[in-house]
Amino acid sequence: MLTQDTAEALNSIRDTASALHARQQLDKIHEKMIALDIQAKNLQETNPQSGRIMALEKAEDDTIRAFKLLFRKRPDLYRHVSPTEIIRMLEGRDEFFARMDVGHFSSAIKQYIQEHLKDPNNKLEDCVPQTLDDIIKMKNKASNISPDGVNDPWGKPYRFSVDPIKERNDKTFGFYVWTISPYRDGKKVIGEMPPKR
Repeated sequence: MLTQDTAEALNSIRDTASALHARQQLDKIHEKMIALDIQAKNLQETNPQSGRIMALEKAEDDTIRAFKLLFRKRPDLYRHVSPTEIIRMLEGRDEFFARMDVGHFSSAIKQYIQEHLKDPNNKLEDCVPQTLDDIIKMKNKASNISPDGVNDPWGKPYRFSVDPIKERNDKTFGFYVWTISPYRDGKKVIGEMPPKR
């Protein structure tokens, strides 16, 4: 199974030499994944009832755990395997989940503000969530946020900012939710940061 092979390659990294060897293994695994994808597309064309076989097998816990452990504990060795397509896919997976969370938080913040603006007894400053926990406590079915969703895939809390609301009927309030991906140069913003003033 390719995901098991990926986990084994990542877990085998102990020093620079083993990292370079793992990089070669990861490149070979990626070539096998491409071949599987081609086979899956051909199978789908000849037998549409069978459905599309996922060429990129479901990422198993062992692979994800090995990937994250290597990134956190051995960044010096991680850089040797980071150019491989498999590592880029794993990084992209985390960034995808972060984008999804940012979207959920953005929707929930907007909904929180709109709900609180409806009550004429609320002061304008009370219509703005003070923390992302306020959003989770709202327990609105449309928020799609779990109680453990305050942290990004790297374990850091998501950041957010809401512009002050000046008028109760103002529908143009600005809010920002973001995090920073630690991959590559560690500067990739996921979401939107408030403009510098």
